Amino acid sequence: MVPQPVKIRAEFSLTCYKFEGIDAIKYALREGEKLSTEEIQIKFRVISSPLYECSITTINKNEGLKLMGQALRMV
Repeated sequence: MVPQPVKIRAEFSLTCYKFEGIDAIKYALREGEKLSTEEIQIKFRVISSPLYECSITTINKNEGLKLMGQALRMV
């Protein structure tokens, strides 16, 4: 029996009031995506500023939750 992939999703608010603004936000999201592995890909997308979404599709739910937590702490 083949395990079914699980989609994990989190919505969060992200703002930057400094001069760098959107560039700082883009950098933070890219740094979070760098935590992706071959088995677990982390994707960030804009819902509508300042609301963003982080999503992961994985077979290992616990490992996916752990990785998402790390990525969100980096952002």
